[in-house]
Amino acid sequence: MKQQWETKRKFALDADRQSRQVLEAVLGDSSKPDPRAKAIQVYNTNSWPRTDVVFLSPKQSSSGDHVFGPAAEPLWSQRLSTGELAVLVKNIPPFSAETLTVGEGNSDTHDGAKIEGNVLENDFLSASIDPKAGTMTSLKSKKNGLEFVDSARGGLGEYLYVSGTDAQKAQHLWNVHVRTKERGDLIVSVLVEGDALGAKHFSSECDNPP
Repeated sequence: MKQQWETKRKFALDADRQSRQVLEAVLGDSSKPDPRAKAIQVYNTNSWPRTDVVFLSPKQSSSGDHVFGPAAEPLWSQRLSTGELAVLVKNIPPFSAETLTVGEGNSDTHDGAKIEGNVLENDFLSASIDPKAGTMTSLKSKKNGLEFVDSARGGLGEYLYVSGTDAQKAQHLWNVHVRTKERGDLIVSVLVEGDALGAKHFSSECDNPP
């Protein structure tokens, strides 16, 4: 049995090694970036155009907070508490890549995401976090006022631990702490932490990009 396991295990390890070699040959070795490089390539592997927030590591964005697209247009960016640089990249064509250039200077400011207390907003949604329970008690569309959360049932993101089979005895979080983690015009977020049965610690982040 042990010999069979080693043979089957080798199939998986060989496949993993070969796929990494092919990927490295196409993209280059991203695990050893040139610390002097300011150009970062962003790939869209989907079959449709994509707009999304890209997170550059502190090393990748060590040149500064100012990011330019392939046409030298400034892109919306924000330095996060983790040291990463969040960049909004728009409309990358299917199965293609765009080159971002990270340079010195600060990011441009925009009228985007907002946070007031435990309420996060962007142009489309507003979300409210209960500071005592750490749950999302409201997620509302700003277009038509539609509420997506039934707060009477506890809200979204609620931690419940059932010891046994009786769901009526589910245990909630305690010693809950809610604080602002990210505050910018690109990304705002609230970090919920607490003590929880069945886990050493509970941590959940609710963010709201523009």
